[in-house]
Amino acid sequence: GTNANCPPYAMTPDETRKLVNKFHHAIFVKLEVPAEHIAGQEAIEKQLANPYRQKLSEIVAKLEAAAFYDGYHLAVAFGSGSCKALFCPSKECDVLVPGQGCPHRLKARSPMEAVGMDVYTMAAKTGWDIYAIGDSTNPSEVPHGLRLGLVFIY
Repeated sequence: GTNANCPPYAMTPDETRKLVNKFHHAIFVKLEVPAEHIAGQEAIEKQLANPYRQKLSEIVAKLEAAAFYDGYHLAVAFGSGSCKALFCPSKECDVLVPGQGCPHRLKARSPMEAVGMDVYTMAAKTGWDIYAIGDSTNPSEVPHGLRLGLVFIY
């Protein structure tokens, strides 16, 4: 529990289900990441996928805001991966400090996987090619990786 958008502070899977059931529409966002930027120990150590995570965070936050300003006042976005690792890697999460707020509240969102969504299955059911990638994955063995985001709109 290093930040407010991840367990144990994030919504539980049950809370997520209740929230999702209230929405009528969703926009599922996919960014393809070159395999050499997301697969293998070097890519993970150097955080080569961070620019893609940053872009995804911007996209889902802008979609959420656009929905709000278009009259859909109940919109909620979810990103990919820890916001702390992306926005505040070297300091404590401000939200966890009493009396402070998130300096990145316009961009930081809970990751889908942190609130109990099965992102891998969702992408596969959408028809997107998705590959299991980790630090032991050889980048030459996968065509690309994905960064996924989701915006629910009431």
